[in-house]
Amino acid sequence: MKSNLIWEDERIFKWIGSRILMYLRSGLSYLRRGAIFGIMTHLLTSIILAYFLVDPRNLLVDIRKILPQTILLVSIPFLSSLLLFMKAASLLRRFDVRLGIGRAGLFLELIGLLIILLWIFTSPVSDSRTEFISWILTFLPLFFGALLLFLGGLGFSMMVMMLGEIEGLEEGFRWAGIICMAGIFFSLTIPIAGQAMNLLSMILIYVYSRRSLRSKFN
Repeated sequence: MKSNLIWEDERIFKWIGSRILMYLRSGLSYLRRGAIFGIMTHLLTSIILAYFLVDPRNLLVDIRKILPQTILLVSIPFLSSLLLFMKAASLLRRFDVRLGIGRAGLFLELIGLLIILLWIFTSPVSDSRTEFISWILTFLPLFFGALLLFLGGLGFSMMVMMLGEIEGLEEGFRWAGIICMAGIFFSLTIPIAGQAMNLLSMILIYVYSRRSLRSKFN
């Protein structure tokens, strides 16, 4: 009777272990897919930045007129990557509760993106010059949304770094997370360098997710 109970306990533990590994496998799969759209996002952003920096005359365009369309264009692949990353983070959190910081960060990013999109569709664009205070109030929601994107990006970067600590996964996840975090900070000071780092981090996340899936589950 006792041996039967032990055998049943072993079956339960094996079933639980397989379920936990399934969360890890599915999470890495969604992470890899999200990285593809992340690569598209940062490639598009880099092209837009290069357009403005290569020819100084492009900077003479009224930023209030072109900024909404630019943000809306970049938001399409960014939202796709964000939703896939959120699904990945939810699954990875079931494998290791510490990875929940990525889910929280991505949730902040989603709120920030929605605020920015709402600003695009509701903020009036006028050809007349307004006072400085009025200009600040007009762009305040944009700044707040960008702040949430910044803070959320830090949380996601920390989650990626933690993946490098999990046995059986690529240790390179640590560098991918560090580069992602550095790209967030550099985007505030040197946009081109920041975009290059963000693009590199997405490529590394894709590569290490793919390698981890092959090495651990094949």
